[in-house]
Order: sequence, then C-alpha cells, then structure tokens
Amino acid sequence: MQIFGLIVAIAGWSVALHTFDVFKIKDKSYTHGVFGMIVMTFGILQPFNAIIRPHPPEKGEVKKVKRLIWEIIHKTSGYIAVLLAAVTICYGTIIIFDHNVKFRAAWGCTIGWIVLFSLTCAWDGYRARNVNIPNNAENSQNEL
Repeated sequence: MQIFGLIVAIAGWSVALHTFDVFKIKDKSYTHGVFGMIVMTFGILQPFNAIIRPHPPEKGEVKKVKRLIWEIIHKTSGYIAVLLAAVTICYGTIIIFDHNVKFRAAWGCTIGWIVLFSLTCAWDGYRARNVNIPNNAENSQNEL
C-alpha cells in the first residue's frame, strides 16, 4: 500500500506541477507550492531511506549506533512530512476557498456528508450497544 500511495502522490504532484505555475509570483500560492515540494521531497526520499536501512538487531543483540541514527532520521522525517502535508493541504484549501465559489459549494457538501456519516456511525454504534440478545449472551456466559 505504501508503494501505491507514493505512486498516487507522485501522480498528483506531477499534475500540480504541470497545471499550476505557483513559483513565479511570490504570494500565498508560492508558499503552498514550496511546502508541497518539501513534503514530496520527504515522501520520495523515504523509500530510498528504507533501502539503506541497517538491519534491526537479532534477539539479545544490542542495537548498533547506525541503526539508532537511521531510526531517528527515518521517523523524524516521516513525522515532519505528515505534519507539513496536513499544513500544506489546509493552506491550499484556504487559498482556493477564497477564490472559487464552486469549491466553496463542494467544500460545504463534503463537510455536510462527513457530519451526516459521523452521526450515522454514532447512531449505529449506539443502537448496536443497546440491542438485547439474551440467547447469545447466555450461551457465551455458559461457555465460560
């Protein structure tokens, strides 16, 4: 799944680079583009980081310093990429929200769908907890 996710991210990045020219004008779009480039650089470097990873210690062995350094770099860069990706997405959403009425409508529909879905899941979970099934409950107690 990670390889598939990286392929999808690279495809989206390619479309963004081909479609939008955010690096000529120094405005909010430029900042969004820079953040996106940093996130994609971290994302593309992660598989290469995995290729050079030192093997984990066997049971009873002490972790080597190379492995410890690799783990710190790998995890830290991954967390930074995820956090910066969230910031980049939110920032890009704010930028497009200011300029595009159709996007505002789509955003509103999406938020409405998420709220409706969440309420439906909560209601379904509430009903599932309050359903009385005496035969199954008694049988499971008898088996214990």
